Amino acid sequence: MKRSSLPAATRGVATLALVGALISAGCRTSSPQNTYVVREHHHAVESVVVDRRLGSDLKVLTPLSERRQGRLEVQLQLSNVIARELRIEWQIEWYDASGLQVGEPTNWAPERLGGGQILTVRRTAPTEAATSLRFNVRKSDAIQ
Repeated sequence: MKRSSLPAATRGVATLALVGALISAGCRTSSPQNTYVVREHHHAVESVVVDRRLGSDLKVLTPLSERRQGRLEVQLQLSNVIARELRIEWQIEWYDASGLQVGEPTNWAPERLGGGQILTVRRTAPTEAATSLRFNVRKSDAIQ
């Protein structure tokens, strides 16, 4: 393996310039996401909270689920419990009884929730095999 002939300081400056160029070109790292699992016939949410601040500002209220035409339909309510606007993005992944992913995850959907606002999200599984979903949510700085 050939070693660079540039001094370490020059390589460091070049690396920083490359990182700066990528950031200014529109690359952004994603925020940590919180995940809420909803299972068929359960009226509780299992949560994996990574972003504690978001977890305290945004509450996922009791989910509802039922089968319609053989497919699982789930309704969640998101409550912004703070006084200021909250900008988030959410995504859903569906799973079967064995824990295997069913279909593709949805695209990230941006939302603005005013202080105290409640947003209802209602979705139907892509196939009859789905028995649970993972609702992923993260803060969004991309919404203007």
